[in-house]
Amino acid sequence: MLLAYPLMVAIQEISARVGRVTGHGIAGNVCRHLPAPAIWFLIVLLFVANTINIGADLGAMADSLKLLIGGPAALYVILFGTASVLAQILFEYRVYVSVLKWLTLCLFAYVLALATVHVPWGEALAGR
Repeated sequence: MLLAYPLMVAIQEISARVGRVTGHGIAGNVCRHLPAPAIWFLIVLLFVANTINIGADLGAMADSLKLLIGGPAALYVILFGTASVLAQILFEYRVYVSVLKWLTLCLFAYVLALATVHVPWGEALAGR
């Protein structure tokens, strides 16, 4: 986070300045200055990165459920993926956004766990 956050802020700042000057976003400017094969390569690269990211997220959710109740993680990956796709298709946008906002609060469980569990920071930093 120490390294990633300043880089994310810098990219956002650069993107905003480029958009303000040109009147187009990053995608529009890239399309204007790169040949079509390079654009397609970037699209495929983005697709692969997003697919790997979604797979990692589904795998982490499946492993978490396996820790809680046991069972096959592969089945949980399929169930979480199916539930996610069905929710996107069947829920109205307004309802889906509301559900996701409340589920985001679950992320504060990390902060609560850190606050309630005694972590020996010296040993953790030393790698023991």
